[in-house]
Amino acid sequence: MAGMAVTAMESCLIGPGLRRLSQEDGVPPLGEVEIGLHFEPDAPKAVQTLAEYVWLAVQPSRDVSKLMNTLALN
Repeated sequence: MAGMAVTAMESCLIGPGLRRLSQEDGVPPLGEVEIGLHFEPDAPKAVQTLAEYVWLAVQPSRDVSKLMNTLALN
């Protein structure tokens, strides 16, 4: 099974060539997942922008155009 991997991700991130696994595939329900994002307060602007992008991307209401507009304003 070379080249095979399993990870937890939002359903909206499952792209071409990937598929969502379920109990029918023999895997148990995932349960709650927690995401942590850590960076230094005085990190370079590029790091802060990336952190903001990641934080916005995992919010429940993902409006990609709003996300991109927010980043363009910074």
